[in-house]
Amino acid sequence: NMRTAHYSYYTIFDRLRVYHYDDIDYETKKKTFLIHSKIYVIDNKVAYLGSLNFTYNGLVQSYESGIKIKDKDAIKKISKEIDLLFQGRINTNGKEMFFRDINEWGKSLYDEPNN
Repeated sequence: NMRTAHYSYYTIFDRLRVYHYDDIDYETKKKTFLIHSKIYVIDNKVAYLGSLNFTYNGLVQSYESGIKIKDKDAIKKISKEIDLLFQGRINTNGKEMFFRDINEWGKSLYDEPNN
């Protein structure tokens, strides 16, 4: 059972927008997508967040970014978030959520240790 989810920044490091791919017309995508990232969760043991496509170009020829996550609690939260996306159940204050602040979303997935 394989599912993929993707998200894109609306403006660089400002707001994280989560979209159902088919819900957006091409002209809107062309104007607003600056970074196109992916979320991969493998066997609920490791997660990758970044721009990497699992294609020859993505793995060999393109310059891509990615973060590897092995923290079990963070992976559970990421998996739950993906499940909610696929169920169309993400909402806030009674409204369907079409974007989420990247800092808010990150903190809800993983408590970063204080330096």
